[in-house]
Amino acid sequence: MNVAAIPRRSWQPPFVAIVLGAMLCLVLAFVAHAAPPKTAPVPDPAFTSPQVAKMLQAFECPPRGITVDGVVARVIDGDTVVIQSQIEFQIRLLDCWAPESRTKDRIEKQRGLAAKERMQELADCKQCRVFMPAAGTLSEMITMGRILGRVWILQDGSPSDMDLSSIMVAEGHATQKKDLKP
Repeated sequence: MNVAAIPRRSWQPPFVAIVLGAMLCLVLAFVAHAAPPKTAPVPDPAFTSPQVAKMLQAFECPPRGITVDGVVARVIDGDTVVIQSQIEFQIRLLDCWAPESRTKDRIEKQRGLAAKERMQELADCKQCRVFMPAAGTLSEMITMGRILGRVWILQDGSPSDMDLSSIMVAEGHATQKKDLKP
């Protein structure tokens, strides 16, 4: 059959067929992807462990404060560490008064350097969890540019039994109160 023999009014230009075909493909693609497949929600394993469930039941209302995970970037002295999380900040350990390592008193300096060395053994470059209790106002949470808080070293994602303050006091490198000799 000769195409020239077909009258012009009986056929459409090819671009109309292409446009209609493309529109049909788009409609089919939209319908196919409009409804996501029905699947059961997968529970977050962090909230399904028995330890976490027990902990969540234990707290009616969490204590006021901030808890973050990070890395102990460096040790300043026996009672102050620098934490690297999203930002870097200094934590002054609560209930931990270590002797000064920067002093003219030779005996206190030796004890202060020993406390700093022990803190480095315990915490330097280790994963940790920091709790910064909120004591009322922001200014009460900060002393000399350091945030007051407690630090636990993480082992396989779980915090150790004792925070760094308790360890330093228990080992005699610091005291719970200021101006007491360890």
